[in-house]
Amino acid sequence: MPYIFLLGLYLQLFTVFFAFWQKQYTPLRLLQKNGLLSVVRDTQRQKMLVMLPHQDLPWHTGTKNETIIDLMMIGGMWDILLYNMSANRVVDPATMAQAVVTNLKAHLDYIN
Repeated sequence: MPYIFLLGLYLQLFTVFFAFWQKQYTPLRLLQKNGLLSVVRDTQRQKMLVMLPHQDLPWHTGTKNETIIDLMMIGGMWDILLYNMSANRVVDPATMAQAVVTNLKAHLDYIN
């Protein structure tokens, strides 16, 4: 699978994530203010861990356990979302997704 193609899929996935939750910004802030946001995060994490391995995405091989990388992606996206929420920043979802992909790309050399 070409590297550029995978980055494009990540970009789409991240854009959808940020766009969805940006539409839910007001209820998320209310949940956060009342200490209930962890319930949403925990519920989504549980559902995503069941759903993600069955998605038709090139990085899901089905031959190995991908729980660790799935947890890292789910938690990381939430942390980025909450970081911006706590500073009352509303960032365009496509711009935020591009920033995530750009940063991932820049740090891949440290893993190899």
